[in-house]
Amino acid sequence: MRDPFSDSDSEAIFNEDDTPVYNDGYEDDEECECESCASGFEAFAENEAEKMRKYGFVVHAVIDQEHPNVHSHGLQESMGHLDFQVVAQVHPECGHGIICNFVDRIKKGERFEPWRDYDNIIMDYKVRLVPATDNNRPVLRVILPDKAGVLDKESMDEDLADQYEGVFDPEAN
Repeated sequence: MRDPFSDSDSEAIFNEDDTPVYNDGYEDDEECECESCASGFEAFAENEAEKMRKYGFVVHAVIDQEHPNVHSHGLQESMGHLDFQVVAQVHPECGHGIICNFVDRIKKGERFEPWRDYDNIIMDYKVRLVPATDNNRPVLRVILPDKAGVLDKESMDEDLADQYEGVFDPEAN
């Protein structure tokens, strides 16, 4: 199986013999309540590998940092599409649902591009996709609107404007 991250510096999900790669650089933490630590990282990695085989992608939520980071892995390999990332202050399950809404539309043949707005992803609001990186791999970051539906960084609620941090802006060059 080809490395799904061959265009980046990230570790492969599978070895050449289709066995999962288990090296995340962390040891199990007895006080942590996440799925990885609760079941042991090897069991977690095997579960992730099974999801990759079954669905063609997985979604991870990293919540132990300043901004949440809910993101997908595997879409480039399985569907020829960039992975997605949600960094707004939303519950991880909400971020997972947003990414799955995009994946459902990809499966129906739709393709998504940066710097475009899309509807029918979250209720009656539009979302915007912008180019970003997640651990040195390109992703499409989903910008969620404020309560008024505003997506423009300069006009939206300042608590949500930080979703644009680290985004490649072609007009800045």
